[in-house]
Amino acid sequence: MCKDVIDTLHDYGFGVIQLPCPETLYLGVQRWWCTKYLYDNPGFRKYCRELSKHPVDYMENYEQIGYKTVAVLGCNGSPTCGVTLTSFSEDWGGKPKALDFESTLVEGAGVFMEELKKEIETRGLKVPPFYGLNLDEESKSLEDIIKEFREFLAEQIVEE
Repeated sequence: MCKDVIDTLHDYGFGVIQLPCPETLYLGVQRWWCTKYLYDNPGFRKYCRELSKHPVDYMENYEQIGYKTVAVLGCNGSPTCGVTLTSFSEDWGGKPKALDFESTLVEGAGVFMEELKKEIETRGLKVPPFYGLNLDEESKSLEDIIKEFREFLAEQIVEE
């Protein structure tokens, strides 16, 4: 949890529903690091598709009473929850080995974010903007990351 993100959402009057972490639920907290290359398989996609149903149930119920889902927040760099940046390497597999995580980052969405978006579309709901928080971006301070996030949220209010 990043308190600055939660505080920012609170400042704008937004509520939060935390998405499940497919990696933790599937493999546990003490799993080896993986990239999208390993998670992008039929069994794990099916698992993510099932997990996506609950948050979309919330979205659908909220929409019925006039609430708007302003955004879906993901964690960029994640092989499952990345929005615009995910990790991908064909070298990660088999016997665990130390590799440079930064070298695995590529443009694209993680498996869970892809399946979540498909579930929203399947139900005919308006797809909210997906925003990838770059909390691990070493070239930016947390202050700069939160500033960009605030700008994104301000745009969402204007569009209402």
